[in-house]
Amino acid sequence: GNPTVDKVFLLSMPEVKQYLPTDESRMCKSTAYAEGKGALLYSNGMCWGSLRSPGRDHHLAASAHDDGHVSDLGVLVIISDGAIRPSMWISLEP
Repeated sequence: GNPTVDKVFLLSMPEVKQYLPTDESRMCKSTAYAEGKGALLYSNGMCWGSLRSPGRDHHLAASAHDDGHVSDLGVLVIISDGAIRPSMWISLEP
């Protein structure tokens, strides 16, 4: 969850709670591309995704679950059935 200056990045736990403040806004709808790459689709039509923040152990990442719940328990960073939600800052200044 360290601050980042990357152009494209994953949100940290504090950022996902700030910019997606409700469970409903954090629910991740999978795309056909993600499903084709192995993203797990739950019965509610949603998927889970990793966050930039670490989990409770060094090999775990915090995650946002299919119901929008955010957890720092963590998921293994090598699990490939989750999705990612790339983020970026866009300046509207000319």
